[in-house]
Amino acid sequence: MASFVHFDTNLVVDFFKGTFPRAEFEPLLSQNVVMISVLVEYELRLGQKLSQNQDIKQLLADFLESVLIIPLSSEIVAKACEIQSRQISLGKRLPLVDLLIGTTSIVHNAKLLSNGSDMQKLIAYGLEVVSF
Repeated sequence: MASFVHFDTNLVVDFFKGTFPRAEFEPLLSQNVVMISVLVEYELRLGQKLSQNQDIKQLLADFLESVLIIPLSSEIVAKACEIQSRQISLGKRLPLVDLLIGTTSIVHNAKLLSNGSDMQKLIAYGLEVVSF
């Protein structure tokens, strides 16, 4: 049975910039179902529109066509509200986009591949983060 891996924007960008080792990235694509949040899609499409590099634009287009894009749902929003309310009670509000991306992984029982430090704060809520 295939596992789900959820890519955060920072790892996709690092890969296309050449700062993330291709040898580590490609097995993840071939051995798992790769998903991204619609919020990651937004960030990547914005970067694609702003990029002057045609090769990068095409690589991003190909990547976006090859992954499962997960929309926001009421379940994700409810879980994010539960987590954020706990964080606020601790005086530690999480950035909204990171919270929703991380919560998408939690709800869909997927490992999140991310180098974002805010994602580490979601481990206490059941997020499995894989960093490189």
